[in-house]
Amino acid sequence: MRLILLSGKTKHGKTLVGTMMRSVLVSDGYSALVMHQDDLLDFICRWFLEWDGDDDARGKHGDFLFQKVGYDIIRDKDPAFFSKFILEMISYLQPYCDWDNIIIPDLQLPEELTMYRSSGLDVYHVKVIRPDFTSPLTEKQRQRRSETALDATEPDFYIYNRSDLPKLLDETKAVLRKIIQGE
Repeated sequence: MRLILLSGKTKHGKTLVGTMMRSVLVSDGYSALVMHQDDLLDFICRWFLEWDGDDDARGKHGDFLFQKVGYDIIRDKDPAFFSKFILEMISYLQPYCDWDNIIIPDLQLPEELTMYRSSGLDVYHVKVIRPDFTSPLTEKQRQRRSETALDATEPDFYIYNRSDLPKLLDETKAVLRKIIQGE
């Protein structure tokens, strides 16, 4: 089983690239699952903190809530909490599922990368970069650990999102070919 980890700044296209990867892999006859670490954080905020999931609220208050719960509370105590959970679920469910590839489009911390790399799975780290893009985040938000922690980490591959979907798909396919070939 391959584990494809996508990292990059907010709005650089990680989720889009993950969706493209899944589509390409499935069309080539592979099974592929997209699994967001933040879905677990979403669950925690909904069920333990009674967040109603309102996107508008997340935009105003949910961003604060996600940062507070995800970083100040959970990752402060265990930076690899979310990756440990996902790896544990994979180990439990793998005998019942036929996954060739799992794509995680929200890798954020070096500790998560280390946890995934130590899992024994074939792990590939792909950094998505959107050159010449002006971030919608404030300066303070751009300095958060969730935005900067992997800046010095060298990925296995880069994908450049130049806001041209056909070219982005071509670049995604090229990286997937290298991953499938085990380069």
